[in-house]
Amino acid sequence: MDLIKKTTLYFFVVFISVFAVFFLADVILQHTPLVFRFLPPLEPRGYVISDSSIGYDIAPNFPKTEHRFIDTVYDVWSNALGCFDEEYDGKTPFIYLTGDSFAWGWAPFPEKWGKRTEAHVGMRVLTCGVNGYGTKQEYIKTARDLKRLPNPELIIVGYLGANDADDDALFPHYTVYDGYRIPLAETCSIDTKDLLRGDNTCVSTPVPSFAKRMRYWLGAHSVLYNAAYRVYTQFRARLRAPEIEGDTQTERDDDSHLKHIRDFVAL
Repeated sequence: MDLIKKTTLYFFVVFISVFAVFFLADVILQHTPLVFRFLPPLEPRGYVISDSSIGYDIAPNFPKTEHRFIDTVYDVWSNALGCFDEEYDGKTPFIYLTGDSFAWGWAPFPEKWGKRTEAHVGMRVLTCGVNGYGTKQEYIKTARDLKRLPNPELIIVGYLGANDADDDALFPHYTVYDGYRIPLAETCSIDTKDLLRGDNTCVSTPVPSFAKRMRYWLGAHSVLYNAAYRVYTQFRARLRAPEIEGDTQTERDDDSHLKHIRDFVAL
């Protein structure tokens, strides 16, 4: 019996020691450039909320919070409209800017496309782009916002031909889980199993087990876990024979997509 107790204690001490070493190493790596290489650039938790009309939207009045991007860190927030901008004070004339991530930001606030336009034309530009939006979502949000605003002098629609048609075809492409924006499984053309890793992850009914929750958390916060997972996936890909599959891309309805663009004219 004493041998069993000693063996159990030994393995427990080893486990705690190994865990402590890896934990300390990960904490140190969080303050190195490797954090940008291995951790996904997630929006702050709670920055987006579910929306029955457009799938999701930026949470209104979200406080200034540090956002880690792929190469730097800066603050993001939202105003009462759920736009990454200062509060609108009712001043006219003004320009309303909508679009996807290019209109949303991916730059420090003064360097955003909308703010640079504002400085160039000398007119208030209300920047209301949202990460991952397609033209349909942009139209719905714009129409909803304009019910609370004076008529704008101009509406600028940031259109990206590379993915806006696909985003409309996949609508709603994303859902919100545990405060994060994630792709919906029904709209994905690939099959992946891990959440919050920034690699087109898909979930249909996100009710994970405790073990999966731990993996999700590590995928969002641990440099070592993501580095190890990347090595594992690359090794596994080399072992697998190349597979040739048919085109699984979701069929697009271009007429419907173009309709959403034309709808902006009526606003």
